[in-house]
Amino acid sequence: MKKFKYIFLGLIGLALGVTSCEETEDENPVYQNPTSFTLNDSPYRNALVELANTETIEITCSQPDYGYTAAAEYAVQVSLDNNWDAANGFDEAAQTLGTKSGSCKIAIDANELAVAICSLMGVVDETATFEPIPVYLRVKCSLPTVEGSDIVSNSIVLNKVLPYFALPSVELPTAMYMIGNFCNWDWNDAAKMIAVNGNPDLFWVIRYVKAGEGFKFNSAKSWNGSEVGYDQVASWVANAANVSSDGGNIVVDKSGWYIFAIKTAIEGRDYVYEVQILEPNVYVYGAANGGTWGNDDNWKFDVVDDPDAEWPFVSPTVLPTAGTDESNLRLCIHPDEWSSIDWWKSEFIFYNGEISYRADGGDQERVSNAAGKVYLNFVTGKAKVE
Repeated sequence: MKKFKYIFLGLIGLALGVTSCEETEDENPVYQNPTSFTLNDSPYRNALVELANTETIEITCSQPDYGYTAAAEYAVQVSLDNNWDAANGFDEAAQTLGTKSGSCKIAIDANELAVAICSLMGVVDETATFEPIPVYLRVKCSLPTVEGSDIVSNSIVLNKVLPYFALPSVELPTAMYMIGNFCNWDWNDAAKMIAVNGNPDLFWVIRYVKAGEGFKFNSAKSWNGSEVGYDQVASWVANAANVSSDGGNIVVDKSGWYIFAIKTAIEGRDYVYEVQILEPNVYVYGAANGGTWGNDDNWKFDVVDDPDAEWPFVSPTVLPTAGTDESNLRLCIHPDEWSSIDWWKSEFIFYNGEISYRADGGDQERVSNAAGKVYLNFVTGKAKVE
């Protein structure tokens, strides 16, 4: 009887030990790279799927085994030929639907799928007609907080998908860059243009360009075929220089610092660009100049005609300010050609020696300054007052 008692107590201890280990493991999950990920066959595999009459198409998959129940993100990828090899033309960015799911039960938006199919087919004619086609799907899963956690599933096919004409809406670019001889045509050193507050169609930047040396613009830092050169510009506001083409690049007839601005409009599905090449006028506004809230030539920065100058923009001697709402340093560009745009939409200031642009943001933190001159370098982004 005593032996049975000891055995019984031992079994209880072992059970408690196992439970304890399981609890510890659950509390401290260990990540592991999953080796398999299954996308289930669809009940619509051989059914006619008319995208024009469908809101969503539901597919289901297993969750990859990350070692614990993880908050994963699922993205659907589309192919018309079951090719998933980048070397053979698969474009992951273009062939991944934008809507993501946090569940193994994924509702594919029919319109989003139609857009992807039309893009893959190269359809641009609104009168195009369609026949049912096979469409291949697979799912990419990842943990947003874990780098390298991506895994893709097997592919499945929907054999009779009837698409319709659908292309993504054309939207204004959310960024703009300037590239040219001034940065050795290197996108890593291209000038990031600054958004004008409340004017999503307009960006600006200050740079020095030499006469006859070319430059272009693009909404991406890459040679992706969307570059804006001389031939892509519909209209010019070029009061500060004469403009011409050099092999498609934009060139000006005199060297110097300029405000370069690019304005984008949409006509149909096409972008229409206006380029502005303006005098590099930078102003002190408000308390630091004694209370003037306009373009006053007495408070315009002097400009050093040298692209390599440490401080090419130097203000008149400003008054000291306290850094309050009533007394603070305010700087801006405000070309006369922007008469319909308030000055504060293109203002900027500097913190800890670095220029900070208001751009699309709200009121910037108020800063104080001692009496002295403001020094700016728009290429390095450096600034000081002394």
